[in-house]
Amino acid sequence: MKLPRTFVTFAVAAALATGAAAAPALTESDVRALLTAHGYSKIDDVENAGTVWKAKATTSVGNEFDLRVDARTRAINIDYEGDDSIANAPANGLSKDTITRRLQAAGYRNIVGVELDNDHWTAQVLDPDNTTVVLELDPYDGHVITRRN
Repeated sequence: MKLPRTFVTFAVAAALATGAAAAPALTESDVRALLTAHGYSKIDDVENAGTVWKAKATTSVGNEFDLRVDARTRAINIDYEGDDSIANAPANGLSKDTITRRLQAAGYRNIVGVELDNDHWTAQVLDPDNTTVVLELDPYDGHVITRRN
């Protein structure tokens, strides 16, 4: 027996409206466990904000972030609203400011164009030998992956 198209459409819409196809709801304990499993510690201020959960947490390298956890997909994102110093930082990775400070500590000067490019940070710098180079850096520990003149 073939069901009319309008009936099938209604049945799917009703299932979606009642949450039959939705992921199980997250609890505060679920959010804490998820963040811990992804290497975060010192998890505080966990609160439900509708479709996302918000929390403050510290990465394995000591960076503190405001985080958002998507209640449906469980994706973890940095909440950098209004803070350019951590814009585009990878979750559980180093911030732009941290990368810049580490380059300065390593003797690089005239650090410009620090940007997150796919899966690594890039920066144009003047190295200790006064040569302008472009560096690609690991987003999690900051080591130099490649160096180009």
